Amino acid sequence: MIVASFSLALLLLAPVADAAGVRFQRVDLISEVPGTFVNYDLPMFAMNPVTSGLRWVEQIQVVVDLPVDGLSTGLSLGAQSLFYEQPLVESAGLSWGLGLQTDLLLPKGFLADASWRYKRLRIGLGGCITSGATWANPNWSAWQLLPTVGVGIGRSAAKND
Repeated sequence: MIVASFSLALLLLAPVADAAGVRFQRVDLISEVPGTFVNYDLPMFAMNPVTSGLRWVEQIQVVVDLPVDGLSTGLSLGAQSLFYEQPLVESAGLSWGLGLQTDLLLPKGFLADASWRYKRLRIGLGGCITSGATWANPNWSAWQLLPTVGVGIGRSAAKND
C-alpha cells in the first residue's frame, strides 16, 4: 500500500519534474543509502524474513537527475541523498561519485563510490560514514563507517537516451 502510494505520487509529479529539468535515472533495488540493509538486515533474513523484507522495501530508492550535470537525488522511504557522479573511464562505463545522505532532510552522513554501468544496469561499490543523529537528538558525535553495495536498473547509460 505504501509503495503503491509512493509510486502514484511520483507518477502525478512526473510532468512537473520534467518541466523543471528533472529526469528519471533509475531505481536502486539495493541502495547504497544508508548502507545498513546489506550490512545489517540482509544477513538477518533467514532469522527474521518479515523485518528484513520490510527494511528492503524501505531502502528501495528512486534516483532522478537534476538540471546540473552529474547531480542527482535519491528518494526512498528510509533516506534521501544528493549525489554528484562523474565518469572515470567513460568507455568502460566506470564512474566515481560523492554524496550527502539525509533522513527526513536531516544531514546524516556522506557516501563515496565507484560504479559500473552496462545498458540499464548500475552496480556501485563504496563506503558511507553515517551519524546517529535524529531530529529528536541532533548529535553528530558518534559515526560509523560501512561498506556499501548498490544495484539499480533504469535508463540506459547512453547520454542521449
